[in-house]
Amino acid sequence: MRVYLDNRIGLALTGAVLTGAGSYACLRGRGGLSSQPRDDRIMGRGLPAYLEQHAWLGWLAALLLVVLALLSIRWLLRALGWGRVGRSSATGTAMLGVAVKEIEGLVRVRVRHSKGDRLRVAITCGPATDVGRLVARLNKDAVAKVRRTIGEEDLGAWVRLHVRSR
Repeated sequence: MRVYLDNRIGLALTGAVLTGAGSYACLRGRGGLSSQPRDDRIMGRGLPAYLEQHAWLGWLAALLLVVLALLSIRWLLRALGWGRVGRSSATGTAMLGVAVKEIEGLVRVRVRHSKGDRLRVAITCGPATDVGRLVARLNKDAVAKVRRTIGEEDLGAWVRLHVRSR
């Protein structure tokens, strides 16, 4: 749920900034702001001259905009689900949850499965979790139970363990 919340906050902030800038430009162009004359310039007269003397600022702005565009494209592709391997396995996740239920402090348990590739297990836990006990439980039989539940006992497993700081 955190990813969806982050996406919505980012979209709301971007929309608010663009709406504010567009409203200001529209009001300024139509003379709707009483403090400014109708035909007054938006930029001061000294700014274009300064930018002409320091041409590197234009190149820096262009570079920053390209980096911003690439980051936006990456964010969009990740939000669409590109780059993920396999499908979420509800049965595997439930079995893993049952196998590690006695360990305190687990925040999130997730299993992804791709045919013929491998089993991907992601576990997020709090700072007070006994990580040694969790790893021992995973090595002992938890991952094996998930493999049996999915029906591919010879499938390799990739386990990602994330410990939160707070």
